[in-house]
Amino acid sequence: MNPVDYKLEEFARYCLSSGDSSARAWVFSDGPPFPLSDGTRSFSAPDSKLSIHLVDQYHGRTPHLVNLNTLTRGPDVQIGFRPFVVLDSNVVSYVDRFFRGKLEPEPSEAVRRFVSFLFDNNVDPTPVFYYIESLSKTDRERWRGFASLFAETHLALQTLDRDLFRETGRLASSLERRETQVRFHGAEDASHLIGSYLDSISPDNARTESGSVSLSYAALLKVALMRVAGPRSLADRFNELGDYMASHLGAVLGMERFAAVLHWAAPERFAKMIPPLQKGMSATKFFGKLGSTAWDLYLGRMPEQLGRFVSPASSDGAEAVCDLYYVATGEDALAELIRHRTIELLVQHADSKASSKVVGQLSTPFEDHMSPDELADFARRTGEHDRLLMATASQRTSLSGPALDDLVSDLESQVV
Repeated sequence: MNPVDYKLEEFARYCLSSGDSSARAWVFSDGPPFPLSDGTRSFSAPDSKLSIHLVDQYHGRTPHLVNLNTLTRGPDVQIGFRPFVVLDSNVVSYVDRFFRGKLEPEPSEAVRRFVSFLFDNNVDPTPVFYYIESLSKTDRERWRGFASLFAETHLALQTLDRDLFRETGRLASSLERRETQVRFHGAEDASHLIGSYLDSISPDNARTESGSVSLSYAALLKVALMRVAGPRSLADRFNELGDYMASHLGAVLGMERFAAVLHWAAPERFAKMIPPLQKGMSATKFFGKLGSTAWDLYLGRMPEQLGRFVSPASSDGAEAVCDLYYVATGEDALAELIRHRTIELLVQHADSKASSKVVGQLSTPFEDHMSPDELADFARRTGEHDRLLMATASQRTSLSGPALDDLVSDLESQVV
């Protein structure tokens, strides 16, 4: 039984035995497409090096609802959809400079196309990744100073007079939209609303997320070290990395393993994410690059992480609302990496810790670097190995705190 069917069967048993009407599962399958995107859509302009990539990890598929109602009465229910796009820090910078008139004409045109697409498709941009990443790197008081600048831009983006923008390209707020936003959030005025944006980002939460990024950083250090450890097959290295993660990190990180294969198979192509180790290179710059990549991989996971939260039913009588999260990034290599991920299933409970997900990887990148026979052997050997790792998953606890810090220090010393 594949992971999606197993999770759905487990979820159905829970709903029918508990009578929990708030729990829900979204399974993404073929059917009438949800046409926001399908893989990656890029926004650029001639003579401009700036590109914004909108990555769709649902690959245009429609989410179908499974809950107590659909299990007992039938699947014909009304469903609402709310699309969001999580902006990486580069895109935050591009949009901010665009609204402040600080971009040259060519890159401005790329940002204009991106913003127009969001408006035309009613996509709500969210800078939550930028806020968490930046807060994790500085103290809260200093952070509020520069984060509030983009909060103002974010409000300007949300309340832009869209008709005026389409017709003339002018960036002017709609008073009606601004008042609607203020009322919706229960704020006294726009300045209080901007403050509420920032207050919603908890320093404790930022520290917690920073810990998961450190786990990813440790995995990337190991990936880089394994490349210089001598020639071995991709399957051997892939399985060795899985064993290392299970025994040393307490968590087998799928996206990091996927990035590892691409790094080993095509190091030049993905050098911006994981630079090959070389004598004489700056260790400080190398560590900084891997740290940035760890945050990039965190961003790539955000659609399924945010999508696990239960949204309230909409006021128009919808049975449930599905929040669909996309990623916007200015990093070409990151877009190339995460566009091959595929979100298959999101299981939502009121307690997010009880929620779960099923995410896969498309084999397309591997096909570029392996013959059909090599790919078949890789899939067979790694599949058998992963089943063994999965059988012991419940016995592992992710490494954290001082123990993780010590492991990172040891890996860094090996790099040096």
